[in-house]
Amino acid sequence: MSLVQILIKRQKENGGFLSAEVLQEISDRTSTPLYRLQELVSFYNSFRLAPPPKVEVQVCRDFSCHMHQSQELIQDLKNEFATEIEQGQISISGKSCMGYCDGPVAVSLNHHIKPGSNLSQCVTSIRSILKSGITHSKPVDHEIPDDWEIDCYQKQAKYELLNKFLQAADRNAFGESVLKALEDSSLVGKGGPGARTAKKWRTVKKYAEQENRAVRYVVCNADESEPGTFKDRELLLRSPHLVLEGMITAALIIGAERAYIYIRHEYEAQIEAFQKCIDDAKARGLVGQNLLKTGLNCEVEVFVSPGNYICGEQTAMIEAMEDKRAQPRQRPPDLEIKGYRNYPTLVNNVETFAWVPAIFNNGPEWYRKLGVNDCEGKRFVSLSGDINQPGVYEVPLGSTVGDLLELVGGMRDGQVLQAFGVSGPSGGFLPRKFSRDQLPEDFVKKMIPEGEHEFDLLNLPLDNNFFRFQLRGRFNLGAAHLFIGEQTDLVSLVKSCTEFYRNESCGKCVPCRLGSEKLVQIASRPLNEGKLQIPDYFPDLIELMQESSICGLGQVAFNPLLSLKEFFPETWEVAKSR
Repeated sequence: MSLVQILIKRQKENGGFLSAEVLQEISDRTSTPLYRLQELVSFYNSFRLAPPPKVEVQVCRDFSCHMHQSQELIQDLKNEFATEIEQGQISISGKSCMGYCDGPVAVSLNHHIKPGSNLSQCVTSIRSILKSGITHSKPVDHEIPDDWEIDCYQKQAKYELLNKFLQAADRNAFGESVLKALEDSSLVGKGGPGARTAKKWRTVKKYAEQENRAVRYVVCNADESEPGTFKDRELLLRSPHLVLEGMITAALIIGAERAYIYIRHEYEAQIEAFQKCIDDAKARGLVGQNLLKTGLNCEVEVFVSPGNYICGEQTAMIEAMEDKRAQPRQRPPDLEIKGYRNYPTLVNNVETFAWVPAIFNNGPEWYRKLGVNDCEGKRFVSLSGDINQPGVYEVPLGSTVGDLLELVGGMRDGQVLQAFGVSGPSGGFLPRKFSRDQLPEDFVKKMIPEGEHEFDLLNLPLDNNFFRFQLRGRFNLGAAHLFIGEQTDLVSLVKSCTEFYRNESCGKCVPCRLGSEKLVQIASRPLNEGKLQIPDYFPDLIELMQESSICGLGQVAFNPLLSLKEFFPETWEVAKSR
């Protein structure tokens, strides 16, 4: 067990904190200097060095929860329990996104998350805990929705792909047939820049074989911490067997004997569900040593994240797994060449692994035809904000913003759509209407008929290639989409987003550490007749952060403010620097 996992386990056993005595005991038992343990516990936000109060209340302050007045809820709770706070019985604070944006406001009571909480419910729950000391959790639905086409095992036994693989007369040839199916399907990564899945798997396999590296690893990144993103939460809960089968298949193909899934610590039900899935597969002979008596091995382990948004960056995640601070690595070399423990490592997202069984069993042509508007395949999206039916949806690639809005039953309370978050806060916010001069020439030629002067956001196709080429990479397309109604204060929301990135910066590189604080200062300026004062040095700040930040956080932290400046002229004006 790694140091990080030992610290998490001992903190739970010790009443929710790591005392000096516990740290000394871990140091002695593992022959680890105390300064190394302090290095970890001072960095990760899930560790604490003092006993917690009887009730620890944490209220999500980001994105959808911010839109639903989470800051007001924090203050109301502080007013309600002022005496208990003073006595040290209760602590009440804000917390970065917990992955329940479809159920605002999300509140954590002694680390048990309760989505959809209001003041009355919180007060009742807190008083109950004060009285009994017991935190009750709601039962969680594990069923797979009937309309999820990703589940190829609704009418047949699970793990068909793995069984065929292990029983194949020529497993190398079978592995190549799996790679060919993924290649022909055009499956790309569903959690990051959209790298081609088959190409990535081949790269790890090829390098490891060329360099004669006997040890290789597979890692599933399940640390979705971007505000507005919660699709993997549902996949892990409802279809962990698909994710596990994809991981083991990848391990067999690249020659790895160990695989890890890195899950954010807030996902307690998902951690439990995946561990049960591993245990079930082990009982079937599909996990562990000597799989189905073939002589092949593949151990699978759940690695619980110690916290921090930055762990979602794949090199930072690997650093955390190696018992270091989760600070991104300089690249190259990439993880496919020098990853976990400096061995070739394949890292994919939850959804990417989950599509592998269906694509192989149903064929690549089946997957490609699931798309619309000249796009191929499907993906899962997290839809939240001012809409009637927030949640996780499996949608064809190429669907438009209008298609998604229809899918969720329209805007809540009949509001008019003011803005659209295209990829959590990192993608910035787009307006309902674009003028021709706000868009690249290629986009204008393709999407706006001659003689018309505006483009309607509802007609925007959600397609990676479209964003990359037609929009020339100006916006990031992800799987977290936020619908913002006319009643939402967009300037306040943008300020909340900049605070999120400032709070979650790992601090390793100066441009991000100082730049993210400068963004918060800009977003916090007093309004002038309702307009935010954006200084004239803002473009220089953007260029500095974009060109010299080590990882994606510093390269996107300015996007909420930038999109305000580009597309919502009524909300800002330029202020001369002093």
